[in-house]
Amino acid sequence: VVPKDGIPPLVGCDSEGADGNASQEESEDAAALTATARLDASALANLEIVENSEGGKEGTLLDQLDHCASGPGHRLLRQWLLHPLKTVRGIVARQEAVEELMGVPGLAEDYHAGLKRVGMDLER
Repeated sequence: VVPKDGIPPLVGCDSEGADGNASQEESEDAAALTATARLDASALANLEIVENSEGGKEGTLLDQLDHCASGPGHRLLRQWLLHPLKTVRGIVARQEAVEELMGVPGLAEDYHAGLKRVGMDLER
């Protein structure tokens, strides 16, 4: 069911304790899930992640994967490609989130359509 704003709520987890603060262990877990690697200029150029050898975007990994419906989505995907996760736990967690999203028929399409209707890029 899609709410009036067109964006269905995501199922999330609350990592805060009863006092509203995350525990040290939960903070460390979150850090492990979000730890990223930094690709050097040589790797970025050779792998054509966001820019091809002619300075354009055609044929890059970003060009192939970017079907985002919003400006923030485009920027987040670019950031993820430039700074890939470096822990197995983080990678598996992201894969499971995608699997959950894709496991509900029509849910991804509902999100995409809702985000296209928002039309406002608050970061810009």
